Amino acid sequence: MFQQARRTTLPNSTLGEAARYAVNLWPELARYAKASNGRVRIDNNPVERSIRPTKLGMKNWLFIRHPDAGWRSAVICSIAGTCRLLDVTPEAYLNWVLPKLAAATTNQVPGLLPHDYLALTRH
Repeated sequence: MFQQARRTTLPNSTLGEAARYAVNLWPELARYAKASNGRVRIDNNPVERSIRPTKLGMKNWLFIRHPDAGWRSAVICSIAGTCRLLDVTPEAYLNWVLPKLAAATTNQVPGLLPHDYLALTRH
């Protein structure tokens, strides 16, 4: 079909360019139809959605003013992102962990990650 479109349309027309593109990239395009390849995503929308808040906030965070504020913001964004990946409500995790962190010693901190909260709440 694309070969025929290439032969019967002008090369610089929109259809001609689309046909040339499809013919030149046919092996890559055909990967999506092969069952042996498992599930190959045709887009990267989940990744785009996951980095959107960071990208949108960059302009707002440009002038945080305190030297430690950037590091703190990164920690908070990492915690929230990990919670979302684990399907844990960030607010619920923070309500669980903050009182424990206030009373914890250095040796007790490793058991307070979002993964640990998930393991406790799923049982």
